[in-house]
Amino acid sequence: FENLNFNFGFSSNEKILRHGAVLGLGALIEAEAYEIKQWQRQAVMELIKREREEGAVGTSVREIMSEFWRTRGDRWELEHEGKFSKEEISILRNVGKGANSYFM
Repeated sequence: FENLNFNFGFSSNEKILRHGAVLGLGALIEAEAYEIKQWQRQAVMELIKREREEGAVGTSVREIMSEFWRTRGDRWELEHEGKFSKEEISILRNVGKGANSYFM
């Protein structure tokens, strides 16, 4: 994921490509809903970096993360929390500014 170039100040075509990349990562994350594998953890953390982007990219990230919590929230502490570092958990808890606090 480190090769993905998510810089601000991009053209319309770049916005479309970035949005497509976010949607693709979201689809991959949800392909195995109710689980979190190592690569999914990395994809989630990459998506979160884009949450505050304007337009379709940021909106899609928030929607993807909402679905992430919907499918994994009830088993978070039992199965999933240990797959993330303390720093990552702190970041996850701030996604959506408390919208997911029900699960945390």
